[in-house]
Amino acid sequence: MGCDRAYVARMERVDGILIPAGTAWRGDAAARRVFDALLAGGYQAYFVGGCVRNALLKEPDSDIDLATDARPDEVTLAAKEAG
Repeated sequence: MGCDRAYVARMERVDGILIPAGTAWRGDAAARRVFDALLAGGYQAYFVGGCVRNALLKEPDSDIDLATDARPDEVTLAAKEAG
């Protein structure tokens, strides 16, 4: 299965991370701080779910979901450290 060029064309690299172009959720300061804290802690982190779908459709977000390989207590610590 090949990569859809139209999808790739709508992606952009921000701080070394490939994200959908023109996405509103990347401007959510709290989500970005937690995301950055997880990456800084050596964990994998991904924006997932409806926020990605809505970003691609240029729709507003109702919530932001992150997926990570960090354990729940590590996510809590990262979120507290992120403010």
